[in-house]
Amino acid sequence: IDLRQKAAAFAKETVQKQSQSFQRYGIFGDFDNPYLTLQPEFEAAQIEVFGEMFKKGYIFRGRKPVHWSPSSRTALAEAELEYPEGHISKSIYVAFEVHEPSQKLAQFHSAPEPIRVAIWTTTPWTMPANMAVAVNPELQYSLVQHPKVGKLLVATDLTESLAKTLQLPEGETFDVLVTLTGDDVCGTIYS
Repeated sequence: IDLRQKAAAFAKETVQKQSQSFQRYGIFGDFDNPYLTLQPEFEAAQIEVFGEMFKKGYIFRGRKPVHWSPSSRTALAEAELEYPEGHISKSIYVAFEVHEPSQKLAQFHSAPEPIRVAIWTTTPWTMPANMAVAVNPELQYSLVQHPKVGKLLVATDLTESLAKTLQLPEGETFDVLVTLTGDDVCGTIYS
C-alpha cells in the first residue's frame, strides 16, 4: 500500500508539471478536471474490462519490459519507442516570415526588414501542414534583432538559449526591440 501511495503521489506531481507546461504552451484543456487513470471510477472501469477480457481468454501470463524515460522520470508508451536503437531525433529551427503583423508589432515590420516568427520542432515532417504558431496570451514574447538573423519574435524565456543555438558570435547577444504579451502578437499572419 505504501508503494501504491508513493506511485500515486508521483503520478499526481507529474500530471501537475505536465499541466503547467501545457498551459504555458497555450494549450486549451479542462486542467481543473484532468482524466486520471488512478481515479477510483476509472480504475473500476478498467478492472471490469480486464475481467471481461480474462473470461474470453485474452489475458495470459508473459513477459514484457516497461520502458522508462530517465529525463522525464516516467514510463513511456510503446508508441513512443518506435525508433531503432541508436536513433537521435533531428530537430529543426524555422523562422516564418511575417506578412501582416499585429498592431503592436506593425511599427517594427517592413518589407526590407521583415519580422520572422522563430519556432523549433522535432517533427519536421509536419511542417508542410503547418497552419499556425501557438502563443500563450499571458506569456512574454520578445522581438529581438541581430545582423546574423534579422528580426525574430521568440518567447522571452528562450532568447538566451536561441542565441546559443544559432551560434551568435562570442560575446554578442540579441538586441531586444520590444517585449510584448502573447495577446499583443495574436493575429499576426506569416508564411
